[in-house]
Amino acid sequence: MKITKLIVTLGVAVVLSMAFASCQPAPVAPAEEKPVAVAETKPAESEAAGATQPAAEEKQEVGTVTLWTQYNTDTPASARDKMFSEMLPKISEGVGGKIVNVNQPYDQLFAKANLAVQSGGEVPDVLEVHMISFPFLVSNGVLEDITEYVESSPAYADLSKDAIDSCRGSDGRIYCVPMSLATTTMYYYPELWPNGFPTSTEEMLKEAPRLKELGYFAMAGKVSEIFGGEYGLFPFVKSFGGSLAVDGKIAWASPETVKVVEFFREMYKNGYIPESMMSPGFDSQSIFQNGKAASFMAGTWSYAFLYPVVTPGGEKYDLGGESIIKAVADGKVAIAPMLTAPGGKSYSPYEGRGWGIMKGAKNVYGAKAFMEYIVQPEQNAEFCYAVGHIPIAQGAKEDPRYADTLYWQEIFAKIEPNTVKLDPIPNNVNQIMQKFADTVSTLILDQNLDIMTELEKAQNEANVLLEE
Repeated sequence: MKITKLIVTLGVAVVLSMAFASCQPAPVAPAEEKPVAVAETKPAESEAAGATQPAAEEKQEVGTVTLWTQYNTDTPASARDKMFSEMLPKISEGVGGKIVNVNQPYDQLFAKANLAVQSGGEVPDVLEVHMISFPFLVSNGVLEDITEYVESSPAYADLSKDAIDSCRGSDGRIYCVPMSLATTTMYYYPELWPNGFPTSTEEMLKEAPRLKELGYFAMAGKVSEIFGGEYGLFPFVKSFGGSLAVDGKIAWASPETVKVVEFFREMYKNGYIPESMMSPGFDSQSIFQNGKAASFMAGTWSYAFLYPVVTPGGEKYDLGGESIIKAVADGKVAIAPMLTAPGGKSYSPYEGRGWGIMKGAKNVYGAKAFMEYIVQPEQNAEFCYAVGHIPIAQGAKEDPRYADTLYWQEIFAKIEPNTVKLDPIPNNVNQIMQKFADTVSTLILDQNLDIMTELEKAQNEANVLLEE
């Protein structure tokens, strides 16, 4: 399939250097994220058969299936790019066709998909779907309604109801096939925590002075940019009892969010966290990799990018994407849940991933063949391990790479049970998350600013963005 390139001028909002999610281009505030009304029309008979009926009803040639994903398989820049690239020939063989992956910038993937649909341009057959942007994709009519197909296909019979329901829009219809779960955890060096790793912000503040005296930051990570808002700040806001949005309206200007900002202000003021946590990019990652930060707040997939690692004791792990896996097995690095509010519960964002058929896809039959193949336990395990995600297919966790690996057993036992869905933001989600993270980062760095005043200002601006 020849893919026509769409060249779109996108306003740059921020630079995301995804050090552990591959280096990503700058986030944008695309005008095309404005919801577009989609008429309720009954599809033609041929369209209905292609978009909603099981692919197995009539055997066809699979042909070429085009994917749009965040993974760079042409010039792999990370371990997971390379592993997914190596999977593609096997997937092509498994579906009996040719799978072509087109890399799209992480922060532009869904805006470009929306633009392609609304402009009538060429679209891929399958789109990688992130649940934080799922409401936007559904409201704009970017994805095909595949309810009847999914509910009648035996390929998805073993998926849990919760997994399937994660792909339902507000209308109850199914618009994607679930694939995996990505979330947040704490990595730490056990040798620096003789009393055990703290569970709460209160305990962290008690331990941090000791670590500073020893020459270490207590914690590194990221609270800036879109990633920091979603994976770094949301778990704290949730644990303190707050929300980013309620009933479709932004609601972060609350006493609970004020407490989150106060915690990070205290950590920064006393030199317990590096300034890079509030800066663009992922420079604080190297601080942990070099053994200068006692803990690191990051994604469960970040092990695929955290290398080489030199522990505080001087042990070096330089095994590519397996470095952290080996360090955990050796007891040199450990996994802990996200910090809680005092007396609160730990939360990690449930950022599900899935596959959707694009509106206007030319090869719907091939798209279904791809999704039916990739969701089977063996393939689900292989794909999820390649990209560093938690698999959702029943039996996938029995794959030796998961079942026999201490790192993943710790993730399953300590982190996965704490996952909670992000507060739904129906429109301009990237711009809004960017605004939240920018506001909090500024408040941490400039401690003369009134916290509630700045949160309310940003909240009002974000609610305007919702209506654009």
